[in-house]
Amino acid sequence: STIQKNNMNYYKYILLIILIFSFSINLYYFIQTSEQPLWWDEAEYMSTAKSWAFDIPYKISPQRPPLFPLLGFFTLKIGLGILAFKFLFVLIPTLLNVFVIYLLGKEFYNEKVGLIDAFIMSIFWSLIFWTARFHPDSLALLFQLLAVYYFWKGIVKGETMQKKRIVYGALTGLLSGLAFLVKIQSLLLFPIFGLYILFILI
Repeated sequence: STIQKNNMNYYKYILLIILIFSFSINLYYFIQTSEQPLWWDEAEYMSTAKSWAFDIPYKISPQRPPLFPLLGFFTLKIGLGILAFKFLFVLIPTLLNVFVIYLLGKEFYNEKVGLIDAFIMSIFWSLIFWTARFHPDSLALLFQLLAVYYFWKGIVKGETMQKKRIVYGALTGLLSGLAFLVKIQSLLLFPIFGLYILFILI
């Protein structure tokens, strides 16, 4: 109906405003912290990336998963600086997290809940704090949320088309793996998904 279409357009405008708001906040802190010294763990990630990119001797820490510094390596190797790396793989994932949490809220409940979730995520202090630093948390969270999203659509919600279920299942596994390669704690996704699948089989 016309009313439903108007409501859908209204929700889209609200989502766009929330995304612009989130981007503005994080861009402000991105600029404010662009010249601050690196913390120890930030320095480890960037030193690893620079070691790989420029063959600089550095003892790489075995406790750091490889994907985040590897993305830094590619960024530096093509001639972009560390701020470009931070923008592409920290700030942009934060913005995408706001959008994906909207999708999850919409899938779990409805569009209004999705918008509320997105707004809360946009002002969540911890996410804003880590977005201002060379940290993998935002990128890991993005992969985690996307894995949950596709797991819900393919397994929990039970996609009727077999091909889609296979694709969603594959995406769940791929994204969970990428999350683990960014942050070790993402390993928790595997037993959570596994226990659910075991539960529905029983």
